[in-house]
Amino acid sequence: MTRSHSPAPVCCCWPLQLRPHGSLLRVRLALSQWRRSATIDFVASSDAPETSNLFDRSKGRCSVSGVGKVYSVNVGKPREVEFFGKVVSTAIFKESVSGAVTARHLGLEGDKQADLTVHGGPQKAVYFYPREHYAMWEKLLGIGPLAPGAFGENITSEGFSEADLCIGDVIQIGSTLLQVLQPRSPCYKLQIKFQRPDMVALFVHQNRPGWYASVVQEGSLTAGDEITIVSRAPEQISVADIWRYSLVEDADLETQQRVRALELLPGFWKKQILRSEFSSAM
Repeated sequence: MTRSHSPAPVCCCWPLQLRPHGSLLRVRLALSQWRRSATIDFVASSDAPETSNLFDRSKGRCSVSGVGKVYSVNVGKPREVEFFGKVVSTAIFKESVSGAVTARHLGLEGDKQADLTVHGGPQKAVYFYPREHYAMWEKLLGIGPLAPGAFGENITSEGFSEADLCIGDVIQIGSTLLQVLQPRSPCYKLQIKFQRPDMVALFVHQNRPGWYASVVQEGSLTAGDEITIVSRAPEQISVADIWRYSLVEDADLETQQRVRALELLPGFWKKQILRSEFSSAM
């Protein structure tokens, strides 16, 4: 069943009226409000993103066992910017680096986060975003070319999408081992980066969140390194599936059982998918 989105009197994608970190419900409300006022047409034309194909490929299993590539390694440190009359600290502005970068359990060397209550930490040590999504964004937003790290990602990757990697998959880059843990939940810092008050809702609408990984073996990595899948998670629930059942449609009972058994998935995402179960327990 596809989820319906109730109208919201306050749009959460507007700056500093909310910080959509704690609940994807607020992001869904933002999307509802944005859909009623959007000026961009997604319906008519071959330019519309092939979101359904991404979901179809991911449903039930992760789809590939090939090799990807690190297109760019990106790091950044917090800076203060003015956003709608307020000073905000953000580290979403990343720059590509050349040469080997050390990956540690809390992230890449040279990379910092501004708000440690919602960013960083071992479960969000490294953020990946596929370069294949860039062309869609450039066309949609009428900008470009976008530089690597445009979405605040640490690794601009090639060869794998959200449908290709499952929660719990272990990948190797250089001498570093990383484990795929969760999609990215967007926050208002995207609005700062792109100077668009609707950017959070746009990001949700496109269903291309990228993914976070933990560092299970510290090492070094470099732009141009191969990304190889070392081990597959037995549950076979893709990043795209977690996003899908959190935001787009309800999970069936079988999927709910699989999600419930997925120990590595952070509780935030479990609550989104199993919300009726958590609500009844309160």
